[in-house]
Amino acid sequence: MMSKRKNKTLWVAVRVQYGFVSDVRAYDSERSARRLERSWRRQMNPDYDETSVSNVRLIVPRSRRGRHAN
Repeated sequence: MMSKRKNKTLWVAVRVQYGFVSDVRAYDSERSARRLERSWRRQMNPDYDETSVSNVRLIVPRSRRGRHAN
């Protein structure tokens, strides 16, 4: 019997303060990531800080026959 591969998309919010990545958080929904980004933007210094949301596609590899996870 063949198992279906379930690929998944995560939404990642990144916060940069004074040129350094200070926080990275991953969410199942874009809405949650955007909500956090809006919160960060209200507190940030626009001259030095930045935030961004990006999606990451996780690809589940096919399992090989006869192999078991440890």
